[in-house]
Amino acid sequence: MTDSIQDFIDAGIERLYPDKWKRLVPFISVIEAGEIGIVVIHDREVGVLSASAGVLSGLTFSPDLVRDVANLNMDTVLGAYVLSEGQPGYWMIKYHIKLRYSWVEESAGSARMILDSLNAVPDFVNKGIDCLSPNYGGERWGTPGGWHLAVMD
Repeated sequence: MTDSIQDFIDAGIERLYPDKWKRLVPFISVIEAGEIGIVVIHDREVGVLSASAGVLSGLTFSPDLVRDVANLNMDTVLGAYVLSEGQPGYWMIKYHIKLRYSWVEESAGSARMILDSLNAVPDFVNKGIDCLSPNYGGERWGTPGGWHLAVMD
């Protein structure tokens, strides 16, 4: 992806989230979308282009939780909900979109698709919270902890 496409994506992020994003290092940006923190990793050198956002933390593992996360993923056309263990016995869910630079062509259409995907992340996070929190509790990741935990995971 050329620098002009990256510039287009940067300009699009600024349009979607004006003054709500910053570049931490050359290949990691963070977005504060309301109460949701999104980490965007855009490392052309290794070919990774992804976005992650925390959904719930402080969950207790159970087969029902695994089943409900799997069912939620079956209804998700873009990205996936990922259940993982942080500290022993301390489970969390994040929403993650993973792309590779080699999967997208160098075009304005691809850049728009990437921006549309980023724009959808808060809706997917809220869907995960709405579907899972009533049965399993947990805490919203929020910001800035939402993007901090997604980076650390």
